[in-house]
Amino acid sequence: QAEDAATALTRQTQALREVAQADADAARERLADADRRAQQLEDTARERWEALRVETEQRFDRLQAAERRFAERTQHAHAALGALRSQVALLDHVQQAEAQLAALHTDTAPPYPDPTGDPNGARPSTADPG
Repeated sequence: QAEDAATALTRQTQALREVAQADADAARERLADADRRAQQLEDTARERWEALRVETEQRFDRLQAAERRFAERTQHAHAALGALRSQVALLDHVQQAEAQLAALHTDTAPPYPDPTGDPNGARPSTADPG
């Protein structure tokens, strides 16, 4: 009877050992699967990060180029405004000179009528002939 009990215990121990071995094998397989999946996720994340890095660098380069173009256009606009201001100042000077010249003509007009019948007198006309 002791031998039968020992044999039964041995069989039970062997069965438990086989179940434990099967569980360990399954756990190792799940661990290997998890490692493979983790590696795939890591590779995917690394590839995505690299793609985003490249895209970010390209966008940054485009942004810098746009900033340079904006700065150039701003400089051109400032130069054009400066030229316009200069032309306006010159036009103001010309108008002042014309006004002074007209005043001079008015001050020097003879007080008597021109014998030729010219309403401007002996002085040349300042009106535009066209």
